[in-house]
Amino acid sequence: MKHLSFLFVFSLIFSSCSMLWFSTTSVEIAKNAQEQAMKNSIILTNDNLPEINIDKPKKTIKKFMQPKIAAMIENSSASRPGLSQLQAADIVFEAPAEGGITRFLALYETLPVGYIGPIRSVRDYFLDWTQAFSSILIHRGGSETALAQLYSSSLMDIDEANEDYKERYFYRNPKYDKPHDLFVNIQQVHYDNTVLSPKQKTFQMIDTQVYYPQKTKKIFLNFSYDPYNVVYKYDKKSQTYLRYHGETPHNDTFYKKQISVKNIIVQFTEYYTIDDKLRLSLRTEGKGECIYFINGTSSDNCIWEKDENDMSYTDKSGYPLLFPQGNIWIEVIQKDKVSFQ
Repeated sequence: MKHLSFLFVFSLIFSSCSMLWFSTTSVEIAKNAQEQAMKNSIILTNDNLPEINIDKPKKTIKKFMQPKIAAMIENSSASRPGLSQLQAADIVFEAPAEGGITRFLALYETLPVGYIGPIRSVRDYFLDWTQAFSSILIHRGGSETALAQLYSSSLMDIDEANEDYKERYFYRNPKYDKPHDLFVNIQQVHYDNTVLSPKQKTFQMIDTQVYYPQKTKKIFLNFSYDPYNVVYKYDKKSQTYLRYHGETPHNDTFYKKQISVKNIIVQFTEYYTIDDKLRLSLRTEGKGECIYFINGTSSDNCIWEKDENDMSYTDKSGYPLLFPQGNIWIEVIQKDKVSFQ
């Protein structure tokens, strides 16, 4: 009987250990499988799963776009023959300046070799976006409100009106008429000046492709009149949107090719004329609607939000938008001036 009792107890212990080993092994297998799955795909929440489809990559890049240099680049029709290296910008904000003419705030994380431009004056709302990234701002003068805001801020700027900067960084190209002839060497600017660590983590870049259910092959932005109304047409071969003014391709002279954009956010806001020079007051803070265009598709499940220090683009559930590798253009415009098909 003692032997039987001993065998019975031994069998219970062995059985328990086996179950414990099996349970632990199962947990480890499940854990390893989950970790492997996370490495090979992006986890989608129930809120955005029906809305978005993301290719499964071999690797996911969790990188935030953090531009070092910002430059005010003009878009008057007279300036376009000299447009240089706008295509190289990692992020571009386009918004109306005055008289129906838009202007670009071009932000560069990767600094191109050579001169960019034409450089023009700054407006206060472009400063609001620049401050979010702590980038060095390059410009030539500005409106009274913009300069007052700039001088009272901690933002570092390189103004061609400053004699200390004029010859070292800027170049006036005799091929073009003033004021469309001013260009800047941003690599020299970066080399000479300490760039603050960008504090903004707005644009998270991934190495996957994003698609939405809504097919969108053309985008129409009616800023004002023909030379400044914008059309984007999706190019399936390059998986980018090609930029036009009306039916005229918008070309970058430096690269000798049409401007193409990977990610487009159309950001809705309000603005109105404030003086006899047709300058505008434009709302940059608070919250508003937007539409995200990518890979010939679009989603209006998009919210922009900004306060004095932070800026974000999320879906309506609050999840940050994910951006496939490539440039990002933010088109700031009134809602009734936009259509797409």
